[in-house]
Amino acid sequence: MSLDLPELIAAEPTTRPAVTYDRYWLQTLVMRAPSPGQPADATVVLARYSSADGSLSGETVTLTVADLFTRAAGDQQLAAAMAALLEAVKNIAAADGLVDA
Repeated sequence: MSLDLPELIAAEPTTRPAVTYDRYWLQTLVMRAPSPGQPADATVVLARYSSADGSLSGETVTLTVADLFTRAAGDQQLAAAMAALLEAVKNIAAADGLVDA
């Protein structure tokens, strides 16, 4: 069943120029390492946004990176990022008294 809804027409219309969504925002990063003997994987959700006004387009792209540590062995930048992330987690855990510094 379709409804006949009235249109709400603005007394003073506002015109906005077309928005160019020229960047991706890293919206979600999830890393999973089920156990020391199993591969670690990452899922990344990127959202398109406009650098001009910061608005999101609503369009997202999901990337899956399988076996992070094997991939990092051949990618110096990924290896450095993984090492930095794990070091930061270690420092936070030490500050919270969970691990020795």
